Amino acid sequence: ASSPACRRRTFREHFAVADAGTPCGNCDICTTAADWLSAQMPAPRPLPRSSVPTDDAPVRRGDWIEVRGLGLCCVRSVQPSRGSLRADVEVAKDLSQRNIELRRGQWRKIER
Repeated sequence: ASSPACRRRTFREHFAVADAGTPCGNCDICTTAADWLSAQMPAPRPLPRSSVPTDDAPVRRGDWIEVRGLGLCCVRSVQPSRGSLRADVEVAKDLSQRNIELRRGQWRKIER
């Protein structure tokens, strides 16, 4: 692990693999982390506008709400949806995941 040689080649030589080969070009000795990431990872993409929660949403991630028919729920995320707001919630009684529309009168925020 402390050798300054290619890690794959060192590993293959240690276990007497017949063809130890040339340096791999992929380990932390043969390439830098930045070069490896740029070659292996896809280019970053901006989030679609519809998946970015609005700042004026009545609830945020981590808020507790009581939802009619579901009971106590923890908000996981909030998304705008065709003129309304939807929330991904985790139901406290069974930890199931639900997606609900935040309609008036259907839920209330639990204040701490």
